[in-house]
Amino acid sequence: MRSCFAVRMIFLELGVCVGLMMSSMPASAAGDFDGTWQVAVDCASSPDGAKGYRWVFPATVRNGQFIGLYKEPNSVPSGRLSGRIGPDGSALLTMTGRTGDPAYAINRVAGGSPIRYSITARFSGNSGSGTRNEQRSCSAVFTRT
Repeated sequence: MRSCFAVRMIFLELGVCVGLMMSSMPASAAGDFDGTWQVAVDCASSPDGAKGYRWVFPATVRNGQFIGLYKEPNSVPSGRLSGRIGPDGSALLTMTGRTGDPAYAINRVAGGSPIRYSITARFSGNSGSGTRNEQRSCSAVFTRT
């Protein structure tokens, strides 16, 4: 009986040790992408005649959480690109913000109109790339700085 109890105690202690070790490890490898990044979003002219444009802006990744700002929030134009980078480098990022000159906006909406679209991206090492999922064709390039 004592030997069974001793064996159970050893397994219990081993389980506690493993649990403590696991809790001190990062939840995922998403932290591998932490740091500062430069983002370039290039959007082609759209079929309705809206001109193409390029936005270049800085971003930060902390614990896999991506946040980048093009100009100050609510300025015209402006954008906030955010989302989570998975341990495998995959990400679904969301751009929210405001349009600028109507000549560059789909359907020629007034400057300051809200924008929202998503970008499916893939990160690897010090770089990444992605494409816009809605409305017009846009590509995104990410470079760790």
